[in-house]
Amino acid sequence: MKKRYKFLIGFGILIFLGLVFLHYMGFFKKIEVMKKDMPSMIVVYKNAVGSYAENAKKMSEVFEYLKEEGIETERGIGIYFDNPDLVAPEKLRASVGAILPDIYKDKIPKIIEKVNVQTLPSSPALYSEFPHKNYLSYIIGPMKVYPKFSEKLKKDMIAPSAGIEIYDTVNKKIEFYMPTGVKDLEKLFGF
Repeated sequence: MKKRYKFLIGFGILIFLGLVFLHYMGFFKKIEVMKKDMPSMIVVYKNAVGSYAENAKKMSEVFEYLKEEGIETERGIGIYFDNPDLVAPEKLRASVGAILPDIYKDKIPKIIEKVNVQTLPSSPALYSEFPHKNYLSYIIGPMKVYPKFSEKLKKDMIAPSAGIEIYDTVNKKIEFYMPTGVKDLEKLFGF
C-alpha cells in the first residue's frame, strides 16, 4: 500500500511539474491574431529546400558570417513559403537568416558576396506573437499560431501567403506575420 501511495504522489508531482513547464513555455497562452502593418526590413539570408526543422543550421551560418564581418544583429528571420501540411518535407522552401540593422546598410556590397540580401517590403499582414523561452518555443509557437492564422484567412477569405517568423531574442518573443498585401514573395527571394 505504501509503494502505491508513493507512486501516486510521485506521479502527481510529475504531472504538476509538467503542467507548470507547459504554462511557462506558453502552451496554454491564448493566441490573438490581429491585422497589423509589417514593417519593411533588410533580410540577410540563405535559401533552403527541405524540412523546416533543418533550417536552424543555415540561419546559424548567416549569423556567424555577419559576426565575422563585424555586424551585430539580434533578430533572426524565417520566411516559410510552403504549408507543411500540403507540401512534402523535401520540397519545402524557406529563406532564413537575420534582419540587418539600418546602421550596417553600407556593408551590403561586401556581404552579398557570400549571402543573399533582399528588402522585405512593408505590407498589411496578419500578426501574432509568442513568448521565446528556449528552443521549444520554435516548435510550440508555430503549432499554436498557424492554425489561428488559417482560421482568420478562411473567415476573411484571404489567400494565404508566406509565413514570416521574427526571432527577437532581446524582447524574448517570436513575431509571426502573414503578409496580405505582397504577392510572389518566393520570387523576390529567389525561388
